Amino acid sequence: MDSFTLSAEELKKSLLELQDKNEQGILHYKAGIDKLKTDLQTNGQKEITAIILRMDRDEKRLEEIENVELGPSKELQKNLRSNLEVAQSLIEITEQTKCFSTTKEKEIQKNIEDLKSFLSDIGKEELIEWTQERESMIKQRLGIRNVQVPLVQAQVSVNQNPPVSLEIPSPSLESIKVLKEIKIPSSSNMDIVLGENDSIWVSKNKGQVVQLSKHGDILAKFFTREVHDWLEINEMQGLAINKSGHLLTTDKSRKLVSQFNPQQKKSMDLIHCGEWYPTGGICLTDYRIYISLANDNGGKIGCYTVTGDLTHSIEKTSTGKALFTHPWYITMHSESSLCVSDKSKKCVSVVSFTGLQEGTYCPRKDPFIPYGITTDKFNRILVADAENLKIRILSENCELLLLFKCKEYGLSKPISLCLDSEGHLWVGDGEKAVLKLLQYYG
Repeated sequence: MDSFTLSAEELKKSLLELQDKNEQGILHYKAGIDKLKTDLQTNGQKEITAIILRMDRDEKRLEEIENVELGPSKELQKNLRSNLEVAQSLIEITEQTKCFSTTKEKEIQKNIEDLKSFLSDIGKEELIEWTQERESMIKQRLGIRNVQVPLVQAQVSVNQNPPVSLEIPSPSLESIKVLKEIKIPSSSNMDIVLGENDSIWVSKNKGQVVQLSKHGDILAKFFTREVHDWLEINEMQGLAINKSGHLLTTDKSRKLVSQFNPQQKKSMDLIHCGEWYPTGGICLTDYRIYISLANDNGGKIGCYTVTGDLTHSIEKTSTGKALFTHPWYITMHSESSLCVSDKSKKCVSVVSFTGLQEGTYCPRKDPFIPYGITTDKFNRILVADAENLKIRILSENCELLLLFKCKEYGLSKPISLCLDSEGHLWVGDGEKAVLKLLQYYG
């Protein structure tokens, strides 16, 4: 969809039509539910009354013959139990209908309140540039699932004033420069995450994590677990930090994810991955934990609640084709999708939370082994290509925009990436065991 501008009044007109349809929908919905409840109560009450009458009759007959004929008594008891079950099911259906009616009505009402809130935010003199991204955002807010239906209809006139440019600037090598280098010993594999107040957390081998200030000063060091086997030393330890300030780390050898409290210096097992082992990728939203998992048969992304219960897995396409072979680093791509690097398939994939593949980057002619990934404020994807000593910048649709050679910035093996709120790019160098702080934009 090409972008164009329209006045607030024109937008209001279109949105008010949608609001009216929503409100009419509630009225029709209420009428239908009321009729359904009435029918259920009327018919259900008739059935229950009839059953009660039969039960009374059967009980009287039972009293007369229970001491005489054992066979008929058993049959009457069976009929009695059956009648009770039917009556109970009718009562449950009626209650479920009431509950469903109330829930659905609240959902529709919330959509209308969101729409009213959106309308109140629009100033009378404001000009709005209408783009596909803006339309998708508003539809998400209003709970409209069919994104193919235009929200602003064709009859809305296009404003002749020049549009306000929201053009995304192209990434440029001129803006990238080295600001600082921080020594992080023994970090052949590492993960970097952003903490509170732009502090930086870095996972190392041997179960260690290091906390740094936004300027690169080391604030604290912790051991999140004990290493009992020398094979564990070089395994990838994924890292994430939740709203409570607790660290989540992956443990490949024991096939679990642990939660570590830096204040109390205590660790607890949070997620047991069963027959799968965590490869190191871990990503948090407000309500879910996403873990990169693999075994001898392939890979998947496990979706867990914040308390560690598995809700579903992102594993195959709608046609049954495997999405991943060895998913590795993982990061948020948008409010409803993830970006995953797969070192065996040698590609980067964008998948929705429900498993829909939205984009992929798999260069065939150019050698490529993706490691750490992150996204910037323009939803572009940054990928560390450690084996080829490059960092690639992709569009949100997974098209290559720019690549820069790491040697020119003093990097030998870019493993992991993290962007902070000030436009600084933190790069973990797995060969030199250092962090490079680069100016990315801003």
